[in-house]
Amino acid sequence: MRTTGFASIGTSAGASVGPVMFGVVVASRGYSAAWVATGFLSLCAAAFLPAVQRAMTGHGPRTSVPTTIVAIHE
Repeated sequence: MRTTGFASIGTSAGASVGPVMFGVVVASRGYSAAWVATGFLSLCAAAFLPAVQRAMTGHGPRTSVPTTIVAIHE
């Protein structure tokens, strides 16, 4: 799968902001709350990912050629 600039920016932002926010939640609410928040955000991301993939691929292959053959030629 190809990555987009949007995905790269989101990954970079999450990698830099995530640990800081985890620390803020630990300091204010404790480790249990921080892990619950992390789990919740992970579930939200997992639920959102298939919808984004469908939107980016146009609901299926654009050609009748098998995907493996298309991938070889890209």
